[in-house]
Amino acid sequence: MKEKRKKVLICPLDWGLGHATRCIPLIQELIRQDAEVFIAATGESGELLKKEFPAVKYYSLPGVKINYGADGFSFLKSMMQLPALLFSVRKEHRNVEVLIKSLDIDIIISDNRYGLWSEKCYSVLITHQLHIMLPEKMRFMEKMVNRISGYYIKKFNCCAVPDDADHKVAGELSRPMIDFHHLKYIGILSRFKKTTSSPHHLITSSQKSYEILVVLSGPEPQRTLLEKLLITQLLPMKKSALIVRGLPGNAIQLPKESTLFFVNHQASQELNHHLLNSTYIICRSGYSSLMDLAATGRSAVIIPTPGQTEQEYLAAFHHKNKNHFAMKQDELNIGYALEKVNQLNSISMETSISDWVKELLQKVAV
Repeated sequence: MKEKRKKVLICPLDWGLGHATRCIPLIQELIRQDAEVFIAATGESGELLKKEFPAVKYYSLPGVKINYGADGFSFLKSMMQLPALLFSVRKEHRNVEVLIKSLDIDIIISDNRYGLWSEKCYSVLITHQLHIMLPEKMRFMEKMVNRISGYYIKKFNCCAVPDDADHKVAGELSRPMIDFHHLKYIGILSRFKKTTSSPHHLITSSQKSYEILVVLSGPEPQRTLLEKLLITQLLPMKKSALIVRGLPGNAIQLPKESTLFFVNHQASQELNHHLLNSTYIICRSGYSSLMDLAATGRSAVIIPTPGQTEQEYLAAFHHKNKNHFAMKQDELNIGYALEKVNQLNSISMETSISDWVKELLQKVAV
């Protein structure tokens, strides 16, 4: 008798595009191993996964919202939002319980959504944030915040950490502050590889090589502020640049401007080509971007989102290790940064989750 297919619900956080993009190789591997996959998401993350997997059933599942201002994420704003964040976690937990019951889900995989666990199925949390770092003014609250996150992490059957046990990509972030019995370091998660499978004659005009590739993402208004700043600095340089705006659900397309070309979104294979063939890469220091750079073996100019402590730490960590060249947004000098970036030694890693996915599917008896 043929075994019933496992039903797996994938739920990325809608905070930039990184949580969605790193779910792409996971969804691909689950499908390859004959799981029946469902996606529950919202916002730009949901739009991206709809484009990547049009045949997969999609459900809207709103989640936690973080509000950024033009001046970053301040101490006062974060304090004011904490009760609302905890309420959102409880609300999304109630909502996902309904979805799990209606779809008869066997496994739920939540990417950084702490409320998406259930006793009705095997629950997996994907996160590299085992040590949540706070701004200096909030440092006195760090232990308390990590105890709260630890409380929710322990609700899951498994905490899958997208890094290796040597913490090469996440540094101190993937070292737990408290003891967990259910951690699993699964290596990096990236949709990209060091080679592309497209034959040369199939490369389209949009896949031609550019001197500079800019990959934007992250919360507004900081995404737009960085976009405008980069346009201002890149135009006088007269170098050909492709700016991938990170807006998969946006129908408004910016026209070509001198040597700058704009796309709201690019499919994985095309973007993989540009990551491998552009002379220079500019992006945020978000964790998923750093995994993508490791998967393609490239160094980049990395710009942390102002006030986002995690990105500021990762930028400093990789700058110190000479993997990437980091610059603050308000001190940005792209001409100088590009001179420095090709002198660096990039991290080189591969996404290899086949065995972990196989083990995960075997844990659940149907």
